[in-house]
Amino acid sequence: MGLAGCSAPFLGPPPVTQASPCPLPADAGFLAPPRHLASYTYPGSPSALAVDAAGGVLLLGDTSTRKLLRYSTRRETPQLVGKSLPVNGAFGIALDTNAQRAYVSTADGIVAVDFSGDAARQVGTPVGLRNVEGMAVDPGTGRLYAPEYAEGRLHAYDWTGDALAEAGSPVDVGRRPQQLAIDPSRHRAYVVNVADGTVSVVDISGPPRVSATVAVGRAPYGVAVDPVSHRVFVAGQAEGSVTVIDGCRDPAAHDLRHRQADVN
Repeated sequence: MGLAGCSAPFLGPPPVTQASPCPLPADAGFLAPPRHLASYTYPGSPSALAVDAAGGVLLLGDTSTRKLLRYSTRRETPQLVGKSLPVNGAFGIALDTNAQRAYVSTADGIVAVDFSGDAARQVGTPVGLRNVEGMAVDPGTGRLYAPEYAEGRLHAYDWTGDALAEAGSPVDVGRRPQQLAIDPSRHRAYVVNVADGTVSVVDISGPPRVSATVAVGRAPYGVAVDPVSHRVFVAGQAEGSVTVIDGCRDPAAHDLRHRQADVN
């Protein structure tokens, strides 16, 4: 059955097309290596990054200085903007770019940060959810999703104006879930379960529920979604591979097809 934006079957790598302002060479292949621009010496231990493309802002968490710093990305060399914000570690950062608000997972829990003004500032009180690394915000709803890796559950939170409030009950996923990515138009979250070697496909169109589980090999970790093709890319750190999941398939009726693209 055809799905909006998902009528074509998964037949392999998408074609490479020219696009401004960064066209790819005509012979660029699937998973072509990016061009290295520069390296910068940073006097600390950067642990988490997030970019607000519309505002040209890079947020960087530093575990050694226990600070959150804001840089401008619109200069040849990233430039520090405003004062740093003290945080007790920074293991992951998720952005709600519509609200210019960041969520930072720390040793104290999840901290909400307003970065709309001249200086980033903490807002509300931290949510006491620890053991969190990867987080993601659904840009359509502004809802924050955070997998807690010790208990193996996915939590959802809404911003109430001055604090984060848990939205419903947490959902059991797999063992040691540490990263996730969201496909906003398909209303799915893809949660990587490191200890299981699986990805949990979570339907977030209503109360979150696991609709499928996909085996992707040993010790998967990073995950990203192309919201146009609805393909999901999972980094297999133990096997040196990238698994591509066809997110256009309906998990209620079909097993999600996947294949591995060797990156060695």
